[in-house]
Amino acid sequence: MKKLIGIVALIAATMTATSCFSTGYKFGASKSDVKKAVTSGNWGSPKDCVVLFGSEYVDFHVFQQNPAFGYQRYDAQVSGTTTGTSIFLVAVAKTKSMFFIRPLPVGSEIAIYAYRNSGAYGDTVMYCGIQGVDYVFNKPGLLYYDKNDPEHKNEYESLKSMQSYFKNTDWEPVIEKRMEELANESKK
Repeated sequence: MKKLIGIVALIAATMTATSCFSTGYKFGASKSDVKKAVTSGNWGSPKDCVVLFGSEYVDFHVFQQNPAFGYQRYDAQVSGTTTGTSIFLVAVAKTKSMFFIRPLPVGSEIAIYAYRNSGAYGDTVMYCGIQGVDYVFNKPGLLYYDKNDPEHKNEYESLKSMQSYFKNTDWEPVIEKRMEELANESKK
């Protein structure tokens, strides 16, 4: 009996010290609300607007700095998961996420205000402030942002995740075209 209790205690201790975890999160409007906003004209079209999107952030905020469009803060639509393993109380986590900012008009001047990364033991929040301009949207379409991914390795997955939000809208062919371009580039 003591041996059985010892084995159970050892298994319980091992499971406590080594475990897997996975958490999902979403921020922003639902997919159906996004689709309604796009199809109703409340959000811009690919003919005259830009969608800023990216990966690896669990929260993302920008400010419109162009007075012609009004000074406004825009919060990202975010969807993703954090998965990881805990090995003897040392956690290793990987966040896989997608974010996008609603379509903004060409001519917009954007300052990245804040973003948040999620790790094994907590989140890192970066506040960049609202002074200055990080991007000027000169042409309509898609703009990928990820300061940790200068080679755009995560762009395809971000587009794939974002695609369902824009299904059956004017943005869907634009997203599909960029995904095709990326797929063809990877074959080279």
